[in-house]
Amino acid sequence: MREDQAVDGAAAVAGSGIPLAGADPLRGEKLTKSPVDEQEQAGGVAAGAGARLTVVGGGKTRQQGLPELPADLDLRVALVPVSWLWRGLNRWQQDRVVEAAKLELAQLRQVLEWSGQAPSVLAARLTSRLEETGGEALIASPFGWITRRGLVRRPSCSDERCDDGVRLDTGADCDNCANILHSRRAWGVRIAAEVDQELPGLETDARYREIEARMRRHAEAEAADFVARQAEARERAEQRAAARAEAEAQAAIERERAAAEAAVRQAVACEDCGRDRSAGLCEACDHRRQAEVLIGEAGLLAATWSADLTDPAAVADVAAEVRTAIEDAIAAAWEQFQQITDPEVLEAAGSDAVEDAAAHNAMLTAERTTRSTGTRPW
Repeated sequence: MREDQAVDGAAAVAGSGIPLAGADPLRGEKLTKSPVDEQEQAGGVAAGAGARLTVVGGGKTRQQGLPELPADLDLRVALVPVSWLWRGLNRWQQDRVVEAAKLELAQLRQVLEWSGQAPSVLAARLTSRLEETGGEALIASPFGWITRRGLVRRPSCSDERCDDGVRLDTGADCDNCANILHSRRAWGVRIAAEVDQELPGLETDARYREIEARMRRHAEAEAADFVARQAEARERAEQRAAARAEAEAQAAIERERAAAEAAVRQAVACEDCGRDRSAGLCEACDHRRQAEVLIGEAGLLAATWSADLTDPAAVADVAAEVRTAIEDAIAAAWEQFQQITDPEVLEAAGSDAVEDAAAHNAMLTAERTTRSTGTRPW
């Protein structure tokens, strides 16, 4: 048991009724205190070096901590600098440390360009905090130090990537902190000039006190302004979130309305052939209409160079000739389609599917023929 762990009085030992393993007095000293986990200073007694439970006040028990770091690789990398402190924690404390470390890793992954750096960045933070403290041996409360000082980020400015004036993503000095420092220095020079102008002849100590007082008031005003701007930013964010939620709700209503209208349209029978649930015009009739338009256009195009456009009869004769040619091409294409298609497949498809296929074939043939009208004599 380490020397920096907390020690309870002998009364706690007697009250627990549990003997201590290996508690022989050293160098003739009487046993008056027992080493316990620092978290249990309020009245706990260790159950012994080989025990798995620790008896605490109120008859409760807690499992002693694991000697090894968590099996998760990210957590192991992050907590290596405090592995010695880890062994002094009980199981409950170790679980809380794991939760805090996972939270910090998740936050680091959000700000780092490469999320895989998070464990090493957190380990570097713990190492720096230990160096700042003076080493693990000077830490009297391992659990409190890890959770409240070692793991937590200490931003020196409003940038979420700042930790003690260093950028988490680059490791360089935080530019925002430098800007703040430059701004404060500039304000210090400005306030000093104002004091010298407004209160000339002040003694050195009085001058410094006046400058510090004005700098303090300025810092308080800046802090109040920062808090106000943060509140405004939160309000704007809430307004945007509310507007976005309202827009999403309206979009959902519009989608439901469009789906309902589409369902109503779909229930309407075809106005040409009367097929049910065709949205007013079935696919086969739509293709027939398109084929008819294409045939008419092909006839007019052919008449522009092969007939007297002032003679309606001549134009009609050319259009009729073109129609006959296209209809013959449609019939030939459909016959070819039937020859290469298994009759059983056509029969299994049903009459509606065959009719749709025939109408689609007619439209494609008419479209193909219309494109070649300018070079094909009729």
